[in-house]
Amino acid sequence: MNIIRLPLLRQRPLPIICFVDLQVEYVSKGRPLAVDALEPWMGNCRTLLAFARRERLPIAHFRQLRREAFLNAATDYASWIEEFRPLPSEMIFERSMPSCYSAKAFAAVTQNMDDPVFVIAGLMSTGACLATALDAYHRQHTSLFVADASWSPPIGKSSEEETNLFATALIGQYSGVTTTEGLMEWMDRERVGIAS
Repeated sequence: MNIIRLPLLRQRPLPIICFVDLQVEYVSKGRPLAVDALEPWMGNCRTLLAFARRERLPIAHFRQLRREAFLNAATDYASWIEEFRPLPSEMIFERSMPSCYSAKAFAAVTQNMDDPVFVIAGLMSTGACLATALDAYHRQHTSLFVADASWSPPIGKSSEEETNLFATALIGQYSGVTTTEGLMEWMDRERVGIAS
């Protein structure tokens, strides 16, 4: 019997949908790190999470834990926002520094991937999201920042919206930038080329 070896088609890896720092600290009125506006970014995160779960995409949740007054693991403020609590089948990474790559387990996972693609959404666009996009760029990893599923408190005299627009422009120097709807449309178009 003859065996015919067909060439393997190299398919694009599934993007990992990264939800960054969706923690109670950032949405608790009166807390110094809290944002005032909860929409539309939070609704877009909900939509993105539901889409990722429905499509069975790999999902990673990140949170910061610090040994100080803010984001302290001993307080409820470091907890996940209830509607974004990870499922047992989803990845969880914890770290003390802004970049997701500062989580040793995540850095180790990414070192063992060929051409990883990361979708970044969550808080803060001026902090963790920016730091993660920069680190991805320096590692030659592909990242996509979902601008309307992220937010930050104001910087200086700028409003929250102005701050997020500035952060988005800055992140766009190192990462692709998209919207929640744009990302889902892109994923639908690319489905044929993505490994299942």
